[in-house]
Amino acid sequence: MVTSSSPLDNLHDTIKGYLPDATEDQIKRFAHQFQRLQELEKYFSQYPEDLERWKDKSGFPINEFARAIKALDYQRPYRIAMIGLTGAGKSTLLNALLGRSLVLMKDIGKPATGAALEIFLDVSQRGIEKADVSYRKESNIRELIKDFVERYQLDASGLTGNLDAGFATALRQLQPQNSLTERERREFEELRNTLADIVIQSANNGNHSLRTEFFLSNSTDVQELMNLIDENSQLNSENNPQRRIGLVKSVTYHIKPHSNLNGLATLHLPGNVCLVDLPGLDGTPLHDIIISEGIKDADAVVFILRPPRILGRGDAYLLNRVRKYISLEGSSESGDRIFLVLNARDSIMVDDRRTPDNLPRDMQDLMDLLVPNYARYFSDRGGEYPYFLTSAWAAYAAQKQLNGEPIKDIQTYESVKLKLGVQGRGDREVLEASQVPKLAEELTKFAREHRIEGQIRDGKSAVDSIIEWLIDSFKKDSQIRDRRGTSYLTEKREEIIKKRQKEQERLVKQIRESQESRLENLRSQLAKIAQSICDRCDRAIQEKMPELWKTSFLDVEDRLGRQNIAKLGYECILTETQINLWYELTHEVPDMAKKLVRAYTDQIATSQIAEKIARGCYNYVDVSLLHSTIQEKIDENMHRNLPEIARRIAITQMTDPALYFTAMDANGHPEKKQLFDRLAQIPRQPEVSSQNFTAFITEIRKIYEKFVSPYCIVGLLNVYRYEMIVIEDSLLDYIKQMFHKIRYSNDPILNAAINESLSDDPNWKRLELIQQKLAILETIKS
Repeated sequence: MVTSSSPLDNLHDTIKGYLPDATEDQIKRFAHQFQRLQELEKYFSQYPEDLERWKDKSGFPINEFARAIKALDYQRPYRIAMIGLTGAGKSTLLNALLGRSLVLMKDIGKPATGAALEIFLDVSQRGIEKADVSYRKESNIRELIKDFVERYQLDASGLTGNLDAGFATALRQLQPQNSLTERERREFEELRNTLADIVIQSANNGNHSLRTEFFLSNSTDVQELMNLIDENSQLNSENNPQRRIGLVKSVTYHIKPHSNLNGLATLHLPGNVCLVDLPGLDGTPLHDIIISEGIKDADAVVFILRPPRILGRGDAYLLNRVRKYISLEGSSESGDRIFLVLNARDSIMVDDRRTPDNLPRDMQDLMDLLVPNYARYFSDRGGEYPYFLTSAWAAYAAQKQLNGEPIKDIQTYESVKLKLGVQGRGDREVLEASQVPKLAEELTKFAREHRIEGQIRDGKSAVDSIIEWLIDSFKKDSQIRDRRGTSYLTEKREEIIKKRQKEQERLVKQIRESQESRLENLRSQLAKIAQSICDRCDRAIQEKMPELWKTSFLDVEDRLGRQNIAKLGYECILTETQINLWYELTHEVPDMAKKLVRAYTDQIATSQIAEKIARGCYNYVDVSLLHSTIQEKIDENMHRNLPEIARRIAITQMTDPALYFTAMDANGHPEKKQLFDRLAQIPRQPEVSSQNFTAFITEIRKIYEKFVSPYCIVGLLNVYRYEMIVIEDSLLDYIKQMFHKIRYSNDPILNAAINESLSDDPNWKRLELIQQKLAILETIKS
């Protein structure tokens, strides 16, 4: 079965195509960091204000973003720049590393070329070597002018329009705002005039078709190319309108790597790695421009020095660029991409201005300027020293000898052999003693084994730095605090939740308050129910009276006692009548309690409190669950307790012996004489009808009715108040627990609903946006 490959697999394959020397693990890690960078770029595309907001603020890692892009651009060639003071032997060393004469070499102390030379060792032995020339575009020239204006803080309002003679004139009229020393003033004017010259060259050559391809096997092409990049050629004389030395941005050589020289290491770089030969430091302002650009684009640097001038004019500016773009502002790890070369092995011992004691100290100062602890981290990089002590001239001369090419100054060659301690030995020993093969070996090893690891490390470090900086900034920005130290975000969230909680508590309390406002109405309804209860009790007792009367003729014991007996026989029927009345009331009075329960449940239903609370709690609790919870609270309390209390409430007083129907006063006379009188009117025979007891029942009603109404009504209403409070407290506690869960819930839907409540608060909107950004950044970070 054929399966389609994933985007990640495609990315791995693509990276492998551009970085064939990378291991599978490196490709995997490179792809991971590349994806993180893509997410970061997407973030800045979505929130461009974050990139603009901090561009000019101290500490914002805007250069880190450029560094991440630079490190993780797998399609971009890896550039190892070669820089050095004019006359340090840089061109000679480069030719020695290549094993051939490729770059212009002139007298010591004079510049060789006025362009950056990019050298790729990517041509097969049967391939054609060539050089491609890249010219400056208008955008590049304007960028150079912008850098110049920013460097000296100039008023550039007059620099408008096309890049023509008028523009160049306006450029030459710019004056620095700040006072400069005489040297600084001279450097300013030279750079300003050089930029104006580039503008003129652009205007003069704008309509010409400039040649870009030169074949190195063609001597005419080579000569034309040399004239093009030689500052002192006739083509580039100041009076020549076709002068174009300032327009040449770079020359890219594609050449064959040199074969081994009798087993000695030679430079063999991967196809996507190039050496970049930059003009000498301490040269012309044009050189400074080319060097500044070259260092900015470089990934590693070979810094070539020669005593007595370890450093020279413009050191601080250029060293700062090396720190900024190569050593990454003091990162010790990034020192692995800086190769320091002291090209003085054949002359250091006889130099009359420097001693062996001076040079290590001066080199130490330079290393400290570039990378902290460089000497400790790379103590044996050059063998005996943290730097390479070479003799480029000796290496170049020895290579010529080994290749069968004559050298002009054989006497100097023999003298150099003496200084290197290889007098009388062969050319191979001279080449080895020059330490150039050691440098070639280390550069090759770095390019093939370490530079990809460095790219991954730098890319990760840069992305991490940006993300962490942004996260820290946003977290600080989101911590708007009041006098108590509470964050604005936390305070506003708590404020809205607390307000919502009080609203729900108010809804619960309104149920009780509504019922309390209706108590008089309920009292009236209960009074009617009480009347019906008494009517039913009267009928029930009257129906039982014939049987009770008949029973009283038997020898029956008075269950409520024999004391205070008025007339023998009557006390029994009065007692049984009273007990039966108690039974009836116990059965009937709960109707009043049921009425109160219905009134409460009806209020719950009509108020739709469950639905309101559910909405008030951001629908965090299901409304059906809330319905059942409220009903459960009613069942546990009012529905169970109120009817149970109603069953006994009437007899709480009626069972007092002082209130018995048979009770006597202090003189032994019946307290309820009317009852005895009514019984006396009934025929003294066992069999009588219930109608005979109508008057008797009427008298009983007069006695017990007050215990049903108002006594039972008042009692039940009081218990009703209490049960409403019990249910209310139970629901309030339930709401409290529910909002406690809401406060600490991570439910995104719930939190979104809470945040929506604050949608009109500008500070909340800003902080909510920060939270969104932090969520994205945390994802990229992880």
